[in-house]
Amino acid sequence: MTFSPLQEVVFLGTAIVNFLIGVFVLFKNPRSIVNWSFFCFACGIAVWIGSLVLVFITKSIIFDRVILMAGTTLLFGLVLLAKTFPNSSQIKKSFWLTLIPFIPICVAIPFGIFVSGIEVSANGAVAPINTPWFPLYAFFFGFYVIFSIILFFRNYRKLSDLARLKMKYLFFGAATFGITGFVFSAVLPFLGVFDLNFMGILGSIVFVTFTAYALVRHQLMDIRVVIQKSLIYATLLGVIVSLYLLSALHIGLIIPEHLSVMISAGLSVVVGIISVFLIEIYSKKRVEEKTSHLKELREKEKQIMVDISHGLQTPLTILKSELESLRHHVKLPSLSALDKSVDDISKFIYDFLNLSKLETAQANFIWEKVNLSRLLSDTSEYFSTLAEAKHINVVVNIQPDIFVTGDKNRLEELVTNLLSNSVKYMHNGGEKKIVIALNKNRGPIELSVSDTGIGISSEDLPHIFDRFYRAKNGDDIHGTGLGLAICKTIAERHNGTITVESSPGFGTAFIVKF
Repeated sequence: MTFSPLQEVVFLGTAIVNFLIGVFVLFKNPRSIVNWSFFCFACGIAVWIGSLVLVFITKSIIFDRVILMAGTTLLFGLVLLAKTFPNSSQIKKSFWLTLIPFIPICVAIPFGIFVSGIEVSANGAVAPINTPWFPLYAFFFGFYVIFSIILFFRNYRKLSDLARLKMKYLFFGAATFGITGFVFSAVLPFLGVFDLNFMGILGSIVFVTFTAYALVRHQLMDIRVVIQKSLIYATLLGVIVSLYLLSALHIGLIIPEHLSVMISAGLSVVVGIISVFLIEIYSKKRVEEKTSHLKELREKEKQIMVDISHGLQTPLTILKSELESLRHHVKLPSLSALDKSVDDISKFIYDFLNLSKLETAQANFIWEKVNLSRLLSDTSEYFSTLAEAKHINVVVNIQPDIFVTGDKNRLEELVTNLLSNSVKYMHNGGEKKIVIALNKNRGPIELSVSDTGIGISSEDLPHIFDRFYRAKNGDDIHGTGLGLAICKTIAERHNGTITVESSPGFGTAFIVKF
């Protein structure tokens, strides 16, 4: 293994970029285990690449063993990433037991169990002297790589659409890394081109960058956009490589070889930087134009919904009044059913109008300091009376004096909708219980409403907050399908999040965090 000055610069630059990306992701959310996993993975790659250069420069066995330790670190990060990506899922104690082999491997590396020394040839090339135990390390590495791939695919099957999109970013980055390494380290050397084999390591930046992007972005671009841009850059890379080869060939006929390599490399870099800059300007301009157009269409759509809802309310009010008048003069059994239908339509239009206003600038929020504990206690007390009539036990666990900045009426609407949902979808037999909890420890304020109702299937969970969506096991229960969409919008307007955990037959828990 030998390195030219240009290769040394590329390797060290790649190591620094990988390390900085790892640090950036870690600082985005230092409490997240998935971010720590990624940090271990990115730093492992960075140290591994940097140590390859340092072994050649120093001819020291220390850096050769650092390479093995870095490989073990990136492997450890990869396994944890496969387990926790993309939603920072908790790691059970039983899983940690599967990582015990990392301990003896890390202990053995500094004592030269796998690599006993290095060999320097006459031309300055450096090669490790592997011991008979080295195949054990190779088996260990290969086993956990396969184990990680299995974990990734197992997680992929259980994820929502957005989480799967994040996983596609990771897969695409890994594929780019693999293809880049294969082309520059295998295909080109097979064709007799050896000057570019060091560029295969640049694919690690793509892999690390794509994974980092999936972790730190909440609303991701469509994967097709990323693939299209990647194909553009891949084509650009091909042009730059061709330019490098042609310029190196022609310049080498005039000036010494080492100078021709530096000049052609510099020329290729300049062309690459200018091309990327122009492509980014053009892409950014197109994205901004499309985004602006989509926002305008979305606002028009919301305004149309508001106008339609307003327009329907007036004739319904008149119809309701006429029905009341008719009831005093004619006694027909069908009048009650007709009256109920009008009420249902009015409720639907009210909810739809309410949601449309919440999603536009027409929702006039009155921001103030709200005693969330008191608000929740008052609302719970009211619902306890209703629940008793249906033999539902209401358990309240509210931490006192928790305040939040928000609109009191909207927050009350959020809580009321969640409690109404729990009462509405309570099963007829078995234990009937609703638990209302509010607490704030070191993290965010957490409000939860859980019940022992009919529950929600795993198929319905990803769509439960969508407009008009009704769970399959709740089709026979009356409702507009807008209540949870309103809850989600109110939570988000208060810079909060709402999630749901449920299992059919065992109940549902809604968790709101501020």
